[in-house]
Amino acid sequence: MFDLNEPLLTETKAAALLGVTTDDLALWRRQNKGPEWLSIGRRIIRYEPAAISEWLYNLGHPPHDQEPRP
Repeated sequence: MFDLNEPLLTETKAAALLGVTTDDLALWRRQNKGPEWLSIGRRIIRYEPAAISEWLYNLGHPPHDQEPRP
């Protein structure tokens, strides 16, 4: 869920923060990968900083149903 009190990042700023290109972000969106994003109209894409942080955190922590069992 997006927090309306937090400023949204443009694709360019989100890509710079992640160290990838805007083309990478576009590819991830088409593949349903990457951080959660918001589409405003047909051409405006924005990212919430908290969604990027959560996505980065989850990269190193598999979902509960995929964790190795003891």
